[in-house]
Amino acid sequence: MIFNNIIGNPDAFGKNQTLLSWDGKKWYFHSYDLDDSFQGAWNGKATDKLTYILGEKNHKLFERLGNLFADKIKQRYTDLRRWLTPDWILTKYRLRVDKIGVKNYQEEFAKWNDPTKDVEDFNQLRSAVYAQISLLDKFWLVSNEDRINNLQNQINQLKNGTKK
Repeated sequence: MIFNNIIGNPDAFGKNQTLLSWDGKKWYFHSYDLDDSFQGAWNGKATDKLTYILGEKNHKLFERLGNLFADKIKQRYTDLRRWLTPDWILTKYRLRVDKIGVKNYQEEFAKWNDPTKDVEDFNQLRSAVYAQISLLDKFWLVSNEDRINNLQNQINQLKNGTKK
């Protein structure tokens, strides 16, 4: 849920996600067909910035997970944000593009006439990454004040014997 929200991938909550397991006990969500991520679209048209958490409005399972595990999702996102910054994401993209080579992308676009080539560039990606992280920070980033309040509540519960 966190990954697909970070990359702004609405397709994952419709049809482009599978569950995988190595042992039949622990399961992992696996996204594929990421052409709609970071405000892109398969048809070459940029999409609007998201204003809500993906999956929580249009998918019963993720809506339920979001409600049942809201605190854990927020904490995991907060932990990730200690190092997962927009600049880190953009640097990884830039390094990968440089490794593959811009010429190879140009040849790919020329061969397949991909409609995204005229819209989805590094500036569009940068804008989408910053917008998506900013959105998620508003919903999921746990502030220091929230952490202090949570710790104080846990201490009070322990003192009162209401926490096991």
